[in-house]
Amino acid sequence: MPQPPNKKALKQIGRSLGSAVAGAIQHGVQPITTVGDAAATQATMSIKLKSGRVIKFVRHNLTSVQVKTQTGIHEHNPRAKSDITPQSLQKIRASIKYIQFMDALAVLIDGVHMIIDGQRRQMAALLEDAGLNVQTTEDDLSREEIIEIVRYVQSAEKYSYRDAGARFLADINAWNDPEAVAAREAKKHEAEELDLPYNEDDSKPTQRNLAARYGVSVAFVTRALKAIEIPQELINLFVLPATLNSTQIMALHAIQLGSDVESLVTPELIEDVNQVLQTIQSDSDTGIYDDGSLANELVFDVIQKHTIIEKPKKANEKFAQANKNRWATIETANRKTVLKISRLNEDEIQKLQEFVKTLVESQQ
Repeated sequence: MPQPPNKKALKQIGRSLGSAVAGAIQHGVQPITTVGDAAATQATMSIKLKSGRVIKFVRHNLTSVQVKTQTGIHEHNPRAKSDITPQSLQKIRASIKYIQFMDALAVLIDGVHMIIDGQRRQMAALLEDAGLNVQTTEDDLSREEIIEIVRYVQSAEKYSYRDAGARFLADINAWNDPEAVAAREAKKHEAEELDLPYNEDDSKPTQRNLAARYGVSVAFVTRALKAIEIPQELINLFVLPATLNSTQIMALHAIQLGSDVESLVTPELIEDVNQVLQTIQSDSDTGIYDDGSLANELVFDVIQKHTIIEKPKKANEKFAQANKNRWATIETANRKTVLKISRLNEDEIQKLQEFVKTLVESQQ
């Protein structure tokens, strides 16, 4: 194996195959056998799913030419594809030619290794004209089975809030798919005909159910779904969007709610972002292994400076008052207006509702 040009020892990227297998056993995706040397071309790995189905993977050492012509990304790969950029792959790109700590996982479809886990490694190999080790199965896998495998046999490169949000949103969209809705209605009708209990709440992708299904908190699900709502125009400003933290995610979500994204992402903003990124110096201690936190923080600060959020007016400033018990205040912030009026009777409330309804529904 050729040695890296940098004499400094490379940090391990991802987990070894053994640690991935151990994690899989702990969580219920059970590897049965691993045959042969891990470096051998035809090493195999079998994974037992919770359903009892056994999936066999065979190891392939693809050349750089084969990576270009015989690999692709599976439609159910859970990563947010738009967040994977050449800049975000610096760690993997620096080492992919010399060592690969974790095989990618794929399903063979029409002679093409369709990656279900390892999209970052595949793109790094493409960019660096490098080969790629892939564990591939010829078995047909459902979306749910792919998610189960990827959830427990994944690299240590942590999935971001946007990756998780994409996965949660896919569950929600699958639930709302017309065929799925029709199937549930048929099942419900059948249960009613047979006088059997029917409850779909356990499988409905509510935030609470999603949290239980993926072993995360409800707060994590909330942040992940907000992350996937952030417009791509904002995300594209970040070099490493996968490492955005929860505070930045929530703030960016609030910014896009209170601002016109098209007017926010201006040439001036883009120029300021590029200028601030040029100020980042290479850190001799972390080098290519920096997780991008500094770059994200600098870009985030620039976005905040370009965002004008109107501060709420004081709620105690009464613009109308009959006496100390009958008054009205108005509060405006981020294009939202809150009107408070004390001591209205039912007739007055009805008149107010009619006025507001006419105002809101007007085309002015």
